[in-house]
Amino acid sequence: DVIIPAGRGGLTQIDHLIKLPVGIAVIETKNYSGRIFGKEREATWTQVIGRQKNKFQNPLRQNYLHVEAIKKLVPESVDVFGQVLFVGDAKFKEMPEGVSSLRELTKHLNLPIERGIPQHIHDAWDAIEDAVQDDPGARERHLLAIKMEQA
Repeated sequence: DVIIPAGRGGLTQIDHLIKLPVGIAVIETKNYSGRIFGKEREATWTQVIGRQKNKFQNPLRQNYLHVEAIKKLVPESVDVFGQVLFVGDAKFKEMPEGVSSLRELTKHLNLPIERGIPQHIHDAWDAIEDAVQDDPGARERHLLAIKMEQA
């Protein structure tokens, strides 16, 4: 749970970052139940629980902005990729590319540890850590910017 400068100005909040031998994974976590309907390119998705329907922002689009913000912090030689992780008991009719459950994610990221992490990935990680906004007002500024966007 970090706040960093957004690639488009302002700040953005990222749920999880994972340093891997192949690059940096940017994970957006969603805890939903019910049935989820949404396609990769749709602006909003729908959660259905019984007869109740709730729309929410497409998390793939949301995470795309996070990935782009991280890419601005690290050298081009470092692969940065995003994944949306649903941790609740939500069910998809068709799970879009780039979305997974926790079980699927752990299988997907199951890389040989003995490979080690190359130095350029460690250096990129250090650059990300240097950019993290951990002052007490950063979260408030980020939330205020979101409210202003929605108004």
